[in-house]
Amino acid sequence: KDRDLWGWPPGKFKTTIEEHGVKLKDVAIINLAQCPVENNKFRKILSPCFEKWFLEMMDCLEPVALVAQGKVIFNFLSKVDLPKGLKPIEGVHHAFRGSNEIKREILKKAKARIEKII
Repeated sequence: KDRDLWGWPPGKFKTTIEEHGVKLKDVAIINLAQCPVENNKFRKILSPCFEKWFLEMMDCLEPVALVAQGKVIFNFLSKVDLPKGLKPIEGVHHAFRGSNEIKREILKKAKARIEKII
């Protein structure tokens, strides 16, 4: 399927998602930064988009787990009121550039939290 080839190199996105202990076909991927802002300042995107779209999406999807791909999103989601008692799980972004040791540790923690929920 085409989704198996997402990312660069082809398949990188699918591989990253599945390293968290879930299958790509079983998850919803949501870009929190959906609102354009002047100069595309990433942190300025988060708050208005969260209020405008994210909470509504969560209400429609009713997720049991919420994995934040990347430290910026994880930190943001840790500071806001999430619906239905959801607590963000820190995950690895598909373009993670840290060491393999750090990546393995983040993935290990994410998998353990996901396994407790699912």
